[in-house]
Amino acid sequence: MAPRWLILADDLTGAADCAIAFARHGQPAVVGWGEAPVPAAGAEVFAIDADSRRLSPAQAAARHRALLEARLRPGMRLVKKIDSTLRGQPAAELRATIEALRARGAGAMALVAPAFPATGRTTEGGRIHLQGVPLEATPLWARDHSYPSADLVAVLEAEGLKARLLPLDAVRGAAAEGIAAALAEGLDALVCDATRPEDLDAIARASLPFGDRVFWTGSGGIAVALATAEGGAGAAAPPSLPRAGAGGMLVVVGSVAEASRAAAARLVEAGAVRPFSLPPSLLLDAAAAERAGTAIAAALAAGEDVLVDIGAEGEADLSRGALLAGRLAAVLAPAAPHVAGLFATGGETACALLGRLGVTGIRLLDEMEPGVPLGVTLGAHAIPVMTKAGAFGTAETIARSLARLRTLLARGPAMTPDQDLGQDNRPIVAITMGDASGIGPEIIMKALAREDVYGICRPLVIGDAGRLREAGVITGGGLSVAALAKPSAARYQRGTVDCIDLGLIPPGHPFGTLSPVSGEGAYRYIERATRLVEAGEADAICTAPLSKEALHAAGHKYPGHTELLAHLTGTPEVSMMLVAPKLRVIHVTTHIGLMDAIRRIEPGLVERTIARGHATLVKSGIAEPRIGVCGINPHAGENGLFGQGEEEEKIIPAVQACRAKGWKVDGPLPADTLFFRAARGDFDLVVAMYHDQGHGPVKVMGLEAGVNITVGLPVIRTSVDHGTAFDIAGRGIADEGSLVEALRQAVDLAPRRLRPAA
Repeated sequence: MAPRWLILADDLTGAADCAIAFARHGQPAVVGWGEAPVPAAGAEVFAIDADSRRLSPAQAAARHRALLEARLRPGMRLVKKIDSTLRGQPAAELRATIEALRARGAGAMALVAPAFPATGRTTEGGRIHLQGVPLEATPLWARDHSYPSADLVAVLEAEGLKARLLPLDAVRGAAAEGIAAALAEGLDALVCDATRPEDLDAIARASLPFGDRVFWTGSGGIAVALATAEGGAGAAAPPSLPRAGAGGMLVVVGSVAEASRAAAARLVEAGAVRPFSLPPSLLLDAAAAERAGTAIAAALAAGEDVLVDIGAEGEADLSRGALLAGRLAAVLAPAAPHVAGLFATGGETACALLGRLGVTGIRLLDEMEPGVPLGVTLGAHAIPVMTKAGAFGTAETIARSLARLRTLLARGPAMTPDQDLGQDNRPIVAITMGDASGIGPEIIMKALAREDVYGICRPLVIGDAGRLREAGVITGGGLSVAALAKPSAARYQRGTVDCIDLGLIPPGHPFGTLSPVSGEGAYRYIERATRLVEAGEADAICTAPLSKEALHAAGHKYPGHTELLAHLTGTPEVSMMLVAPKLRVIHVTTHIGLMDAIRRIEPGLVERTIARGHATLVKSGIAEPRIGVCGINPHAGENGLFGQGEEEEKIIPAVQACRAKGWKVDGPLPADTLFFRAARGDFDLVVAMYHDQGHGPVKVMGLEAGVNITVGLPVIRTSVDHGTAFDIAGRGIADEGSLVEALRQAVDLAPRRLRPAA
């Protein structure tokens, strides 16, 4: 079956940035380049790198026509990826794309939406802005552009295209009507303003019903919106990576962008890599280049992590980019057998290097940081690869991505029944069934039908085997359920769900109805799971949702899982952390009224909450977390203008105490902008003062993939970030995405223990 989406990009990192959005929504995605056919069996999304960034307008247009002729099939939706800052030849490529589509009889109006708000790229009045600054006023524009302005309508009209603007008020009010009017007018392109991710979501939702009468032109921002609007299979957990080889990590910085240079410098300052600077003069000297290649290969073979960059020599000469990228690839080719993982910045560099290594495709798995996709090379020599556009990210991006990759590699590859398991280092995750009358049994059966879940952990359900079997019939996954008395009897093989069977739910117990029987079961499941982890028979707990009302009806007067677990483990104080795509939030107070919350907040509690969040992020691989602390009042009090001095009394002393420890803590900050900044990548964690201040932004950004982590317990506990959904329970339609994401978070936080396989 042919892929459902084709993404045509002008460079490799752009192709990956767009395709990863679909992969994260459960649609298998492959990136390819060059002339060789890419094995894309099972891929629903195929992104192709045209490698046209440095071509002339005529050459870039010709290459796009040829690739569309070779790759686009009937029924496929098309995204024409352009640079969000208009580098390359986007106007000529767009015109060629429109002409090629119309030659096939398609209506082919382009919806041009290059904004990527998560990375600071916005479109206002049809003009591109970077971090709020008009693009023409930035160093990026002066260094690498040929258009007279960043006015998109003018740029397209100069190419002979009939274009018009869909302004921000129309995007937010009547996007579908605006698109219909543009089609009726016979436009070639409709330029769409967008300053927030929600604007791109509105464009995607409004345009998808028009089918092949439109296609999309933009960057990773519109790809995320399309993947979200279309739905797909829900949030996907990546399959296990190949076992880490004996060599070191290779980081290649081929971009002259400030963000990439700063990230490389930070790695060197931290002593995390052995640096090799290869200036153009060295790369063009055959003998010197060969010596450098030998030294780099030796360092990697010895297990050292290596940083290679094309050292600057005066003003960057971008016209030599392709030549230098090719020479760099040739220098690094002997190191290929010793590379355990690759991080490459700059699409031209990454493509040249991978091509020289004989790689023509990458299957995408996950996004390590905003704009940093992770994949595995296709072919016999499979290695993990991360790519980053040169101008994306901060000085910490590469370091954090490498730490995350090392965590993933530590898990080892997926185990299959015919392998000699020997020592199995996948953590055992105790999954509590939650409220048996809710969707917990269904999402568990759906999640445990997925091979990727077994690649990262050994799942052990704590619940009722009979109820799981009923849920299996409803969901149709074809799984069997093994009723067990103790974990040592579990086999942890996909196809059979291992369940510690408490036998509390009678056959035929109704779904969708509040019941003290289900409430008692929910309590007993979490109690048993806690004791298993304390006894060392499991490594972490992942909880399906329970009903507070049912819990109370059974006589257990706890506000929820967090407080129940604190009681069971004798922990006096814990915190709730919510994790959604691109946002983490920890709460100072949770399930109490707003007035009570403000009274309870005090410097010691705020400091302890920050400390718990800091420790959790360090454990998950972020060496120096950047933490933003919300204020209580509007505008964080605005120096006493709002409130009664709560920020000065309750928050500032805690922030100062944390800074004195050398932590990167900033605040109190206005909540109305802090969450946007965190989602953009400025902060790794937001500290919210009360329940709704933190819950609202997280649930808007990722309810279907949100995760709840209880921080401060002696056991690891993660949970779905949704409720029992009694209204749809028993119908088989509940989405397992949040549970899969919660399992992934549990694996990241769980201690690594080698134990004999069952």
